[in-house]
Amino acid sequence: MKKKGKGDLPLVLSMEGPIPRTVIQTFNEGRDLKAVGYVRVSTEEQAHEGYSLEAQERSIRAYCEAKGWSLTRVYRDEGLSAYKDVKRPGYEAMIAAMGNWDVVVVWKLNRLHRTMRGFVMDSLKLADAKKDLASVTESLDTSSAMGKLVYHLLGALGQFESDQTSERVKAAFAEKFESDTSAWFTRAPIGYDLINGKLVKNEQESKIVRGIFAAVLEGRNSKAIASRLETDGTHGKQGGDIAQVGVLQIVHNPVYAGYVYYNGRLRRNGHEAIVSDEEFNGAQIALYVRTSKHGRYPVLLGAPEIDAKRIATSGKGAAVYIPKKRPPQLDELVAAEMLRGRGRVRARRAKSAR
Repeated sequence: MKKKGKGDLPLVLSMEGPIPRTVIQTFNEGRDLKAVGYVRVSTEEQAHEGYSLEAQERSIRAYCEAKGWSLTRVYRDEGLSAYKDVKRPGYEAMIAAMGNWDVVVVWKLNRLHRTMRGFVMDSLKLADAKKDLASVTESLDTSSAMGKLVYHLLGALGQFESDQTSERVKAAFAEKFESDTSAWFTRAPIGYDLINGKLVKNEQESKIVRGIFAAVLEGRNSKAIASRLETDGTHGKQGGDIAQVGVLQIVHNPVYAGYVYYNGRLRRNGHEAIVSDEEFNGAQIALYVRTSKHGRYPVLLGAPEIDAKRIATSGKGAAVYIPKKRPPQLDELVAAEMLRGRGRVRARRAKSAR
């Protein structure tokens, strides 16, 4: 029987099956190892693959307990892919704290990376720092030539699996977009709850959304609106403050006027709108007029379907929607908004002169 060397990692384990208590040598053999866990789930996996952060964490905790390792922290990234262009705060914090732990434990290697390049970079980084990697469901030895080969093969298979999953998810989304008049694909934004796969208006949160649109239409800028929300103690769906980028994300999102977007098309959806087309369009024009650099036209709603692009901006999930054609009514609406703006300025001056 081959004698196990340093760097040998755990044997294959099921999330539901028993965990063997065999002691396996690592870079840090003979030490009371400090372990960290890393769990991740993407939006696609949440919707279609059934992965659970809680299930991953339970598996990691049970594994560390069986190994006699001290699990000091579990880093989490929820709703984020593991492709190289996606910022993952949990993963980055774990790597930054590498000096505080000896081994990172994952439920499956593709929680760390989905691309071959990412797997190679991780293996080099961990080996240079004399850190170990343990996977609850896979077996490999990163200190041996064969182990490195297995690690890279698993990485390639993980990328292949991810590409296949992405293709299946895109096909399912396309079918749902075409056939389901109340289609929705991700978590519910503030103002709505997701019930049985449908967006249902949340009365309390929808008041926040309506207030933000009203403030924009009254001439307030996004920074002032965010400041007022913070002063009032108004929070977002996850309990945090609604920052300036969050205000803009809300105002630019056609979902609040009853639209849904997929693959270059905005169409009217079956969920209940929080603001009217006119209010949504008015807010887009108000922000457009106040912006000195017009690199893009605002999307204006009203048609059953609109060809548009979704452009990601700063902030998690933040985006703007840009029509593929210049809206024919843009000049008229801009002129009307400029007149309203002058009227608001005169009214403020008159009020301050009293």
